[in-house]
Amino acid sequence: MDIREAELLAQEKLAEIQKIIGEDLEFSPGGPRFESGEWCFYYNTKEAIETGNPLAGLAGNGPICIDAEGTVRLGASA
Repeated sequence: MDIREAELLAQEKLAEIQKIIGEDLEFSPGGPRFESGEWCFYYNTKEAIETGNPLAGLAGNGPICIDAEGTVRLGASA
């Protein structure tokens, strides 16, 4: 699983989450991180990313993680 393949899967999952919660979402600046054998894509509301306003952001959302086999899961939040 390379970064391009992982990004496509993460975009699909982000679109699914966006539809469920009814918020415009974007991946956080800085790109994904490769952690513990997975690509981790962090995201937040478009408004929070564009304005930097934490009150416009999500709470309790972990990253979208993609492992080497292409399994998609939601990671734990901090």
